[in-house]
Amino acid sequence: MIEQTLATIAEAVAGRVYPNNAGDIRIRGVQFDSRQIESGNLFVPLVAERDGHDFTSGAIEKGAVATLWSKDAADVPAGVPAILVDDTLAAYQALAGWYLQEVSPTVVAITGSNGKTTTKDMTAAVVSTQYKTHKTEANYNNHLGVPMTILSMAPETDVIILEMGMDHPGDIHDLSLLAQPDIGVITMIGESHLEFFGSREKIAQAKLELLDGFKSSSVLVTTGDEPLLAEALATTQSYSFGLEEGNDLRANDIVNLKHVTEFAVVGHEELTVTIPVPGRHNVHNALAALSVGLQLEIPLEVGAAGLATFQLTKNRLEWIAGKQHSQILNDAYNASPSSMKAVLGYMGALEHDGRKLVVLGDMRELGEQSRMLHESLAASIELGEFDEVFLYGEEMRALYEKLAAKLSADHLHYVKEGTATLAAQIEAELQPGDAVLVKSSFGTNLLDVVARLKESDV
Repeated sequence: MIEQTLATIAEAVAGRVYPNNAGDIRIRGVQFDSRQIESGNLFVPLVAERDGHDFTSGAIEKGAVATLWSKDAADVPAGVPAILVDDTLAAYQALAGWYLQEVSPTVVAITGSNGKTTTKDMTAAVVSTQYKTHKTEANYNNHLGVPMTILSMAPETDVIILEMGMDHPGDIHDLSLLAQPDIGVITMIGESHLEFFGSREKIAQAKLELLDGFKSSSVLVTTGDEPLLAEALATTQSYSFGLEEGNDLRANDIVNLKHVTEFAVVGHEELTVTIPVPGRHNVHNALAALSVGLQLEIPLEVGAAGLATFQLTKNRLEWIAGKQHSQILNDAYNASPSSMKAVLGYMGALEHDGRKLVVLGDMRELGEQSRMLHESLAASIELGEFDEVFLYGEEMRALYEKLAAKLSADHLHYVKEGTATLAAQIEAELQPGDAVLVKSSFGTNLLDVVARLKESDV
């Protein structure tokens, strides 16, 4: 993590040390959440729903040795060293940009409608086989999380892998200008955030803002299976991956198993790539990671060895033991129509001796197309593949009404609200050996249902 004097930091963010004799104070690490302060940190008080300046004294008591400050010097708490700046958020981001240039790692930036976090984890597993690697933790991928990831990297980092998310046009533009990627990855273009963008075409335009921070030597790594990215592939220094012919790196002979997925790489059939996560859609994510490795001169067989043992961020396609000797496939962190259909396809084709149950919660931020997109999931749900279907949330009513025409009421269940009610209904239906898929957007809180259904640790 960053370790510097206040004088050096003040110069990096165009600020002023207060009082003047505090410039030699040395900070170790930066934190904007006063609850997470550790000894030696620089506190960054941000102004949002609450004014972070109000928590400065508490941050100092917890071990912070100084603070950024965007108010008049007279307002700084007595005895607290500060760096006076016009805007603490801008200064925080500027410090991250400065530190990134100081460490000067190769920057890999990853965005996309789905698969960002999984691809980030896979890419880190590939790259760390040959380089000292630092990556985004969890999904801290916004205007606060990306700077935090940068500022927490070790000075000897060779490669930093930054996940970049967006809610509105311009978000990726700003993050790309900050990071100036050497390698930019776009996983796919889906339907996430249609509420804010209106169409997949506009989502693609927003994701392609990743190019705005590119250097002349930067490389775009993305799927050649998506027509909306074809022009970028043709006009940018690029490398493509996918399942269709014409990609630079292409997979075939995909074998879906319960806990792993195997595939071959065209032209390298002697190599079987095994990833410890289920689902055909994760082959795309693995190809993206291997493609980044190739840009960094990591041989395919070395990258494949890294993928074989990579650790997925929690709550993403995670098998856990459930009550009644059931097994729960937990993917309740986020959801879009494309990711829903992908995991339903995997679950439907899964060879399993017991019954298969699916629990689906609302997909958020789909705007005016929400009803149609929820209804579109009906084509992926057949009673022959799934024994029980549970739907949860106001938006899932559309799918419930669509499925009611083809599924018996004995096998189709709908709960508008109340995760405890939903969990109780599922538990009442559970039988030994059941496999239960739980998939939803994070805001539906189906992680509570997973917690209620999982086998007790006691």
